[in-house]
Amino acid sequence: MLKSFFNQQNVETLLQPPERVGRRVLSAALRNAARFGYFFGPIHWFVLGLWRKNLAFLGIVGLITLVEVIVEIATDTVIPTSVDRGLGVGLSVLWGLSTKYSYYLTRVKGSKSRTPFEGMRWI
Repeated sequence: MLKSFFNQQNVETLLQPPERVGRRVLSAALRNAARFGYFFGPIHWFVLGLWRKNLAFLGIVGLITLVEVIVEIATDTVIPTSVDRGLGVGLSVLWGLSTKYSYYLTRVKGSKSRTPFEGMRWI
């Protein structure tokens, strides 16, 4: 089903932002987001067989965490929990939004890339 959808539609036009930016962009992003990818990001990607991209994504998460710890140590302060939650939610959203297209590239197009955001356009 996924293969026929992306092959039937022109992928480049699907990735173009709409003329009117607003509610339609948000609704399209939420419609294209994988809910399992949002809630169970790394586990879901390993189950789908996206292990190369998932390891790269986990490396990005590790670097963000390392920078946060270094900032805490260097400034001798504690980062608020709201910042931690915001980073967690933001990374979960990235996992959810990039799941379907990464799966399409891997299964249909045969991509062996380690780039988690390969081919994605972010408005």
